[in-house]
Amino acid sequence: MTDWFCNINNTSGIEDGTSEATGWTDITQSRPGVNGVTGGDRIWIKAGDGGLTYGLVGTNVYWNMGPSRIISTYADPKKVIEVIGYAGATSDPVPMGDERPHVFLARSNGASFYCEDGCHLSHVRFSSNPYPSNNSTIGHLSISDGFATNVSMIRNDGAAVGDRATSAEISSGSTVIGSEFVDDVTDANWPTRDPGYDANFTLFDISEVTGCVFKQLTTSYMGRVRSTYGSIIFKDCIFVGNGNCRALCEMGSYLTNGMSTYRFVRCVFYNMDTGFIVTGPTSVGNVDTEAEWQNVYDRVSFRQCIFENCGTGVDVPAYTAPPGWLSGTFSMEHVVQLVDCVFANNTIANYSGDMNVINPIQLTGTAFVDAPNGDFRLNDLPGQGRRILERLPNFEMNNIFINGKFNPRPEQAFIPRKEIARGF
Repeated sequence: MTDWFCNINNTSGIEDGTSEATGWTDITQSRPGVNGVTGGDRIWIKAGDGGLTYGLVGTNVYWNMGPSRIISTYADPKKVIEVIGYAGATSDPVPMGDERPHVFLARSNGASFYCEDGCHLSHVRFSSNPYPSNNSTIGHLSISDGFATNVSMIRNDGAAVGDRATSAEISSGSTVIGSEFVDDVTDANWPTRDPGYDANFTLFDISEVTGCVFKQLTTSYMGRVRSTYGSIIFKDCIFVGNGNCRALCEMGSYLTNGMSTYRFVRCVFYNMDTGFIVTGPTSVGNVDTEAEWQNVYDRVSFRQCIFENCGTGVDVPAYTAPPGWLSGTFSMEHVVQLVDCVFANNTIANYSGDMNVINPIQLTGTAFVDAPNGDFRLNDLPGQGRRILERLPNFEMNNIFINGKFNPRPEQAFIPRKEIARGF
C-alpha cells in the first residue's frame, strides 16, 4: 500500500503526491492509472486553507477509483482504494462539517466523482451546480458498489437543471454511513421532468444507508428508487421536504418487473406531502399476472419511524390491473407493514390504503426540540417526545442533524475520532 497526497495549499513548486508538502493541487492527478496510483493505495486529501476548493470542472474532467476502470492497466485490480479527507495532520481527529476538504463538481459531460466497486470514501464534502443537459440521469456524485462515510453532497440553486439529472446517486450494493445529501434547487429551476425521472436523488438496488440526511426544496419526489435486484435498507435516516415534496419514492417503470424489499428503521419523514408512496404496477413487464408480480414483490416495512408534519405518512394508492395482464386479484396488505411507528401533526392521514399497521403511536404535538431549524433531538414534553420513550423504551434517535448543522455521531460512522490514520 502506498500513501498519496493531494494538498491544494501546496506552493512549493513541486507536486509529485508523495507527501503532504509535495501533494497535488489538482485532484485528478490522484486518479488510479495516473502517476502510479493503483489498487490498494490510500489517497489523503488535505482541506484547503481560507476556503480553497478543489475543482473537477470541464469536459472529461472527473475522478473515478473503481478497480474495473483500471483492470487493463494493473495486475491486481481487486484491491480497493481509500480516499480520506483530513484537516490538520493525518493522525488528527476526524474532520467534521466545513473542516472537511471541499471539492466542486462541474464536469460538463457526465458524473464528476465516482466512488465505485468496493472502494472507500470518507470525510470529504462536495458541491455542484445543476447539471443542465437534458436526457441524462447524471448525478455529479456517484456512489455505486462503494463505501462512503461522513460525506456531504450539496447541489446549489441558480440555474435550471436538466430534465433527468439528479443531485447524487447511491446504487448497486453501496454502503453509505453518516452522510448528508442536500438539494438546494428550487421549483423556479426545476423543469417539467420526463416520466419516471421527477426526483432529486437516485437510490438503487441492494444498498444500505445508515445515519444519513436527505433534504430538498422542490415539490418533486425525493428519490428515484429501484430495488428490482435486491433490497434497500435505510436506518436512522432523516428525510426533510419543503412541505409539498411528493414522497421519498418514485419507482417509475421498474414496477413492471416487480420490486424487492424496502426496510426503514428509526427513520424520520418530515415536512413532506407524503412520506412514502407504495405504488402498484402500471404496465406489463417481465411478469404479466397479479400473482406472479406479488411473488416477486417482497416486504415494504417501517419500524419505529416518525412521520411528522406531512400530508400523509404512508400511502398505498388503490390498485388497478394494467392492460394486458392475464387474470387474478392483488392485495398489498401482506406487503406493507408499519410497526411501532410514530405520527405527529400530519394534516391528511397518518397512513392510507391497504397495509398492516401494528402499535401506531399518536403524539399530541411535535416529537422534536426544533425540527424547523434542524434540531431533531426528541423533546421531553408529555404526549410528544416523552411519549415515544414511554411507549418504546429502547428507542434511540441518532440526532445527526442538530442546530441546522450536520453532526453525525462518530461511533455511528464506525471510525474512532482519534484513529483516522487507520482508515477503515
